[in-house]
This record gives sequence, structure tokens and C-alpha cells, in this order.
Amino acid sequence: MPMPRFVQNNRWLTVVPVLLLAAGLAGRHLNTWAFAPDESYSMITAGARDFGPRSIADSLQVGIAREWDQAFGWMLAMNLWGKVVGWSTVAIRAFS
Repeated sequence: MPMPRFVQNNRWLTVVPVLLLAAGLAGRHLNTWAFAPDESYSMITAGARDFGPRSIADSLQVGIAREWDQAFGWMLAMNLWGKVVGWSTVAIRAFS
């Protein structure tokens, strides 16, 4: 039986169900383990576990000073993500 023309022209669509299955299976484990030390340290730098929320500039400044080996925009992205969706275990791990 030949493949429908739409699928023939868009073969990448055959990968979508596999990726959705993988995301569903992995998503069940987002909240099963506590934060590892490196995850906690990144969250502290981004402003999650502090005596108050950090601004974006503060987060970048602390990230450059403490975690100079991280990607430059990681603390910025994590700071914004935490402000939008929260700092729960599931929210932070879904970002990664």
C-alpha cells in the first residue's frame, strides 16, 4: 500500500508520535527525585532560593561571578522561566 502523498512530502511527521511517547514516559518522572546539588546551585544563582526574587540583571551578575563556566544566557532564561511558571520541581525540570 503506497504512503499518502502528505506523509510522503513530510516524512518528519512520522517522528512526532515517537517523540510524544518519549515525552509522556519521561514526564512521569519529573517529580520523583529531589533536586541534585548542581540543580539547586543553578536555582540559587537564578534567584529561586534566596531572601527575595532577583532581578534579571542581578541574576546575570551573580551567574557571571559564580558560574562563569555556564552558558551565558542560562541564568537569564532560568530566571524568566521561574518567574513565569514558578519554582516547583516539575516546572524547573520541564524547562530543561
